[in-house]
Amino acid sequence: MKRLTVSKALFIFVYIAMIFPFIRKIFKIYYFNKIVIPEFIQTYMEDKYWIWWIGIIILSILFLCVSVKLVLFFQKSFYDKMTVKDAVVYSLEKPGIIFGFTLGIFFLIVVKTNLFFYLLLIPLLVGQFLVDGLTHRESLILAISNYILIKNIHYMALTYLVKFTPF
Repeated sequence: MKRLTVSKALFIFVYIAMIFPFIRKIFKIYYFNKIVIPEFIQTYMEDKYWIWWIGIIILSILFLCVSVKLVLFFQKSFYDKMTVKDAVVYSLEKPGIIFGFTLGIFFLIVVKTNLFFYLLLIPLLVGQFLVDGLTHRESLILAISNYILIKNIHYMALTYLVKFTPF
């Protein structure tokens, strides 16, 4: 059994906190979508403190870059049994080619998943647009069946993203 120390647990918590905004955008998990900033607060911040939004965007890009560079931490920490400090130093010292390769794989996964989802979604939406001109009954029946199909396609895309993507 692998040993989880307090420092490893704390680092994993910080790592998940860094990639949390990106997890929300990719996975669209029900409980993640409940954690939102209310619209009136966002509007107030945009009107009064727009410089903060630039800082948040820069910080988000920085967090993405750091989290991609630290992806080797888990392998070195749990399988090679390095300490947290040694695993972080090892992950940060890897050449930039690993960073570019990992970022490229993440980008490819997101693009393939979105293509899979949207290419199957377009015919459903076109069909719904065409049927909307008919009676309300046919339109409602097709809308319900399209909703069920769209949810299933969404879950299939998530399954592909999580299960069948080699790292």
